[in-house]
Amino acid sequence: MEQLEVKLQRELQSSAKLVACRFPFPTWTPDDVAGEGIDTVWVYNAKTFKPPIRNDKDSERQELATN
Repeated sequence: MEQLEVKLQRELQSSAKLVACRFPFPTWTPDDVAGEGIDTVWVYNAKTFKPPIRNDKDSERQELATN
């Protein structure tokens, strides 16, 4: 599941919604959970698990400021 999490974080747009059934993603917090037992589904919003997009110029400025 960890490899799938990394792949989805990289490839999904931040506006995406993701529905998982049978097994939740271990490190993500679902926005909603429905059902119970083997009928449980988890709904995730990509905005909550995608890392923020970093601007290279911003990171260069931060690096220069710390040196």
